[in-house]
Amino acid sequence: MQYLTSAADPDTMTALQRAAEALRTTAEDAYKTIRTNADISGEKRQRDIASAYVTLVDAMARLQEDGAIKANTARADLERRLYGIPNSADASASISYRDALDRAASLEDESAAVAMLRRAHTSGDTLLTRALLATSFDNQWVDTINAYVELEPNTATDIEALWNARNRAVAGAFDYVYNKPAELGRLDIWAIRALAAQEA
Repeated sequence: MQYLTSAADPDTMTALQRAAEALRTTAEDAYKTIRTNADISGEKRQRDIASAYVTLVDAMARLQEDGAIKANTARADLERRLYGIPNSADASASISYRDALDRAASLEDESAAVAMLRRAHTSGDTLLTRALLATSFDNQWVDTINAYVELEPNTATDIEALWNARNRAVAGAFDYVYNKPAELGRLDIWAIRALAAQEA
């Protein structure tokens, strides 16, 4: 059974993505209202647009920071559950796990990783199977991860969540992209803040 593909699942927008889209829409609506207001001068129009843009910049920065904290926390929790060892593990278990990680990391061929995973699972070597899973995520070895889920089907949900989280981290910054209004030209953010702060 194929559990994962080589790319993150194109699932629906996350709550943070929806929030970012809402911020962009609010800003664009504000720009449109300002641009179509015939009762204000060109200078005030630019100043009001600068103010709306600064509001967007600051709100998006807060959202991105909040998103990064939540994503990192969720990812760390998944990694601990899937291939960490308990904090209560004794020193010998920690050493054995480090040795298993080194052994898994030395593999250069995914087929060898799959074979080693199946042998480790059959022999009850939990530490090695977890180490192989960790290495497979680092190397994006989909076949090995799928083999692990076949052996441990109760991990399927967490595996998929971690796979999507790790792949989403690469493209996540694009969720917070926004356009600068043409009225602000080549002004940098500091000049735009100064403009927005000017009194009418």
